[in-house]
Amino acid sequence: MANLEKRHRGTKISKAAREKRDKSAKKRKNGTILNFLKPKATIVPSTVGSPTPVHSYTLHPQSATNTSPDDLLQGISLKPQPVSEPTVNNFIHTLQNLVKDLPESIPEASESDRLAVFGGSPKDFNDPTLDADDLWETMLNCVLKSALGWGTDGNMDEVIRRGKWGLDGLVKFATYFVNERGVSEALFEGKLANLMIALKRR
Repeated sequence: MANLEKRHRGTKISKAAREKRDKSAKKRKNGTILNFLKPKATIVPSTVGSPTPVHSYTLHPQSATNTSPDDLLQGISLKPQPVSEPTVNNFIHTLQNLVKDLPESIPEASESDRLAVFGGSPKDFNDPTLDADDLWETMLNCVLKSALGWGTDGNMDEVIRRGKWGLDGLVKFATYFVNERGVSEALFEGKLANLMIALKRR
């Protein structure tokens, strides 16, 4: 022991070795700390502005009694479109009035007059199996043509007679087929045009 202390303690070699050892340990320690305390990257503030906050609003439902159609349709133009009135053919009505207003000077028709064919029941000329157009073509037009000609010829003074066997029967005939069978008034108007002109002159 004494020999060991004599040989090593306090010698330059032992001191140098110890200092070298301590320096190496300190360096390792310092290196560990430096690694831990490395400077972090600097945070750069964003240059993008934050969005404007959105505010929500509470919508309170309006009561039905306080809501007017103008409020519901605000900004919407709902002008009523003009609706054209349906064309109403008043031919039958005009014919009825003309016959009703015939003066008493017009003779009353007999069963031998030209319009006597219309003095019976209009149903005698009806065919329920035909529609209105076919009924006109196959039945009614023929009857009217036989009594009045083609509508523009003939002497209407010989046709214009009052009563059941005259114009009253013709009015009943035309009214029945227009109202009950849906035959177009225009068809009768075209066929009786000459008669109507003569009646209006009375």
